[in-house]
This record gives sequence, structure tokens and C-alpha cells, in this order.
Amino acid sequence: YQRRVHGRVTLLDDFQNTYALHTFFSFRTDKLRRRSILNENDNHKQIIQEWFEEGRRREQTILEALREKLHEEGRRLEMRFYCKARLDGLSRRIELYNELDPTTPQKVIEQFEGREDRLIYRSATYEVPLAVTVTTPSGTSQRSEDKIIPKKMTEKFERNPDVPADQDVFKRTFYKPNTPEGTIRIIYHYAPGKITRPSRIYSKGNPMTIEHVDPFAKDPKLAVLSEEMRILFLREKDCMLAIRDSDKEAKEILLTREKEENNVGFVTTVYDTLRNKPKEDEHAEMRRKQEEQAKAQKKRDYLAPYLDQLARTHPSKSIKTVYGEVRLTKEEAQKVRDECLKDLKERLIQRAHIMQNRLDEERDKLARQTSNFTKIQDHTEHTKEMDEFLLFCEQAQWRIHILVKRLERHHEQSIRKYAELDQKLRTDPRLQAL
Repeated sequence: YQRRVHGRVTLLDDFQNTYALHTFFSFRTDKLRRRSILNENDNHKQIIQEWFEEGRRREQTILEALREKLHEEGRRLEMRFYCKARLDGLSRRIELYNELDPTTPQKVIEQFEGREDRLIYRSATYEVPLAVTVTTPSGTSQRSEDKIIPKKMTEKFERNPDVPADQDVFKRTFYKPNTPEGTIRIIYHYAPGKITRPSRIYSKGNPMTIEHVDPFAKDPKLAVLSEEMRILFLREKDCMLAIRDSDKEAKEILLTREKEENNVGFVTTVYDTLRNKPKEDEHAEMRRKQEEQAKAQKKRDYLAPYLDQLARTHPSKSIKTVYGEVRLTKEEAQKVRDECLKDLKERLIQRAHIMQNRLDEERDKLARQTSNFTKIQDHTEHTKEMDEFLLFCEQAQWRIHILVKRLERHHEQSIRKYAELDQKLRTDPRLQAL
């Protein structure tokens, strides 16, 4: 199938109406493995639930770890995650919608697992309407999300055995956050054998309220309560920031799912590899032949390096190195001609210098040996040293003679090669501007 569907189950009621459709997928880049669509006959709404495999990523870099997504139209949106694969330990997120405004969540609930701060629950309750509707100059209506502020935020924590129960926070509730009338209520865990638990209420404009389980317990000092209240105001800001980041991530997940459904990508399996291997071999062989032809053509074209250099220095010009397809101005043609002749001249001169250096070295060796033998020849009879000297002189004279002949022939060939290249450049149609 086009979308890698490998199974589909349709359930019908007694009237042959479809009330459930289960579709199974495989080898998709979005990791979707199943989608179920349930039709509610009472209110004519659909429940769409999707399951995903492990390893879902967003933008190829962010590990999303989405496991399930359930959308009940106009009621709720639930997303479940592989919590062990996420840094924040998020396992479940639920958005509950208001009947009066089914497009806006009234309450958002998040559940966590395995966090170091022992957070297990976080929720945000919003006023209705949640966002302000504005009209654009084009006449369309859209929601302004600048004024999304929850009326209540709640955080719950699991028990920490290292902290006394009457000091271990179980629940933090922020009423009217970021407002002068805001209130913060702290509820602690149950102590062993107790059916009540202590709590504290901090108000920004009113005195705080403390409830003790032990009637004989004393209130903390004012300095301790003031420091705790300052820390709670910071926790309120952190909670607000975490809720906004979570809302942003949820919207990005939904937007990503919409894009993925519009452009479904597939994973290349071992079966696809074996099936497409003949075609890949043909394409590889064709590319290899094209590369070989391009290299051979470039070797035959003596102006290719200079035209390539000209194309790099003038990227706006379309210069091709194929014979007969280059259009150059007079200045460009003159530059290509001068560079070509200059490179040939430098190569010929360099080779002549190498041959001349070899000749000078042989002559210096012969002169040194002759000088050394002259100094000792009066004291030397016709012995082995004289025979070695004569043999060295004979071989040196032969090498010098060969080098001289090669150097003379190189001078003659250099003049001829330079003239031939000059004539070839004059008749080259790519330099016809000259």
C-alpha cells in the first residue's frame, strides 16, 4: 500500500454501519503502527486513537517518545509517552475541553514517573474563554494566546522517606498565579498512624494560615515562614514556565503529526533493499561510466583547468568546458591564452633547470676528482688508484655528453612546443574573440 498498510479490520453493527475501523501500519518514518477510529452513534463524533513504536523523533534531533495519542473530538486529547526515554519523565498528558468552547482546553493534566524531584502530577485549570479571539485585516478570526493564564495550578509529589512526613510536601496549589490576590496552599503527607495532615496557606496580601495535626505543635518562626514564602513564589514562576513549555511542545507534536500525515515517509527494509538492488547496480554502473567519460574528456581538453578557474572567479557566468560551447569575451580569452602559454613556459624552464643542475653536478664531481688526483699523482705510480681515476673520468665524460645532448634537444623541443601551442590557441574556436 501507499501508506504501508499491512492490515485493516472493519467492525459493523447490526445495521451494517461502521462503528470501528482498525488499521495497522509498518515501516513508516513516523513510527505509526496502528490507528483506530471509533464512531459514536449518539453524538456523531469520532474517537481517534493512534499507537507508535519506540524511537519517535521530532525534527530528527528531539526525542519525542510519543507512545499513544487519543483524540475524542470536542472532549479531550490524551497523549501517552515512553517516560523512560524522556528527560522530564512525562508519561501522560490529558487536555479536557469545555462544552461551550470545544477548541480550547479547560484543564490540562500531566503525570510523571521517575523524576529526581519526585513530581508525579501537574495540572493547570483555565478560565473560560481561555484565549481572546481577534479579527485580522483579511477578515478571518484567530486566537490570541498572549493572555493564556491559568486560574489554578497544582503539583503533587510522592513520599520521600528521608524527610519527616509533616515536612514532606504532598501537594502545592497556586490560586490566581501572577496576580496580587494570589494564594498558595501547601499540603503535607500523612504521618504514620494519622488520618489528618498538616497544611499551610500563604496569601500575598493576607496573613498566612497554618494547620497542625499535633495541637501542641508550635508555629515556625517568622523568618522561616518568610523564607519559605519567597521560595514558593519562585516555585510558582517555575510551574508557570513549565506549563507554557509543555503547551508549546504539545502544539509542536500535533503540528508534526499533521505534516507527517500529509507527507508519509517510509523506512527502507531488507526486502526493499533486495528488491531495489538490481536498479541500484544499474544506476551505479551508469554513474561510473559518466564519471569516467567526464574524466577522459577533461584530460583531452587542454583548456579545461583554465576555464574551470575562470568559472570559479566568475560564478555568475555559465562557462562549460565542453569543446565548442564556451562564449568568452576578448579580455577573458586573452587571459586564458596568456595563462596557458605561461604554464607551458614555466614547465619547460623548470625541466631545463633540472637538466642543467644535473649537468653542473657531474662537471663538479669530475673537477673535484681531477683536482684530488693531480695533487697526489707525483707520488703515485701506475697502480690501482690510477686505473680507478681513469675509469671514473671515462664514465663522467659519457654522462656529461648525454646530458648536454638532452639539454640541446630540450631547447629545440621547447621552441617547437611553444610554437605549436600558440598556433593551437589561435585556431581554437573557444578563443575566437581574439
